[in-house]
Amino acid sequence: MHRFNPGKMLMVVGWRLLDEEGGLKLQCSWKLRDFKSGVELINRIYKVTEATDHFPSLHLEGPNQVRAELWTASIGGLSMNDFIVAAKIDEIKTSDLAPRKRIWA
Repeated sequence: MHRFNPGKMLMVVGWRLLDEEGGLKLQCSWKLRDFKSGVELINRIYKVTEATDHFPSLHLEGPNQVRAELWTASIGGLSMNDFIVAAKIDEIKTSDLAPRKRIWA
């Protein structure tokens, strides 16, 4: 079992640490404008992670939410690669996919 260094969480602000089935995972969720925006975010995540050959588990939840989870199955928890990939995902531009703010008169 690998020891977890809590300082690594500083690399991936916005990601949560989950302890599931005896192993640690990183999880991040995005609330988006609509279903199409969710599909677009998944495509952007794929493009970023394709070169790393370390893919997150991606979930399109409901009409406007995407959830990503990262862990390394071969070690039953988190590796440095998980934090590197999470940091790369954090660099993805999502402002054009976010819900529009409503201004009431």
